[in-house]
Amino acid sequence: MNSKILIIAFLILLLIFLNTKTVNRSESYLNDKHFPPAIRNNNPFNLRHTSIGWLGKIDPDTVLNFERFADFAHGLRAGAIDHIGNFHEGKTLAEVIYKKSPPSDHNDTESYIRFVQNATGLSRTSTFKDLTPSVLRAYIRAIFNQEAGIKYDYILTPAAIDYAIKQLPFTLPK
Repeated sequence: MNSKILIIAFLILLLIFLNTKTVNRSESYLNDKHFPPAIRNNNPFNLRHTSIGWLGKIDPDTVLNFERFADFAHGLRAGAIDHIGNFHEGKTLAEVIYKKSPPSDHNDTESYIRFVQNATGLSRTSTFKDLTPSVLRAYIRAIFNQEAGIKYDYILTPAAIDYAIKQLPFTLPK
């Protein structure tokens, strides 16, 4: 009888452990040349180097002029705040993408907009009021997939996305 209780207790604890996903904030791909810049700089949104004092920011990538972060979670947090902050300021989806990935930077901005639209269901004229939690999760994943490449989608876990959303300095409208 005692062995059955122990086995059941063990299985319950195992299920709890397997279903509890946390963000490993120390996870870092820094300088790993096997990955594209968005990953090896721990900068999933490929934020350009600025004077903003992002949490977790370290010395920039001086070759490509991108921000670099001590770990992936801090880079994801910065990217989410930066992008969604533009929506919060009243910009449309198309305006945010044109600002963050302009044609002058050798981007196919219109293709980028269509990619994000297809992944999120947003329109070119969607604004902050259209961002629900599920749309925001899809938006973060779409930007990461566009910047890093879809083949690296496995790196962006739901827990990492939820962590970034919880770090937003404003509340979503819905």
